[in-house]
Amino acid sequence: MTSPFDQSGLGGIFEEMQRLQQQLAEAEAASSASEVEGTSGGAAVRITASGEFSFNKVTIDPQVIAAGDVSMLEDLVLAALRDATTKLIEVRRAAMGQAVGGALSAMLGGN
Repeated sequence: MTSPFDQSGLGGIFEEMQRLQQQLAEAEAASSASEVEGTSGGAAVRITASGEFSFNKVTIDPQVIAAGDVSMLEDLVLAALRDATTKLIEVRRAAMGQAVGGALSAMLGGN
């Protein structure tokens, strides 16, 4: 089994690096276009965010407000925000991991 390193020297390495750069840009675009929803309190609080870490919408179940416990509501909003952030990081990590894994496989001759 040969690799691009054996076949083309530096030219092959640069070519593979350009492919990697393109795959990373595509993965970045795909993860930026994604949308996630973070929840807390059994979905009593929901926060919608885009892959660009833009938080777009907050939905709060009216029963949570009726309870009148401001501290609990604050905790639920914070927990939903953290959940959304964790999901965005995972989407981004998965997209980048696939791009890098595929590029490295190609560079090492695994196609």
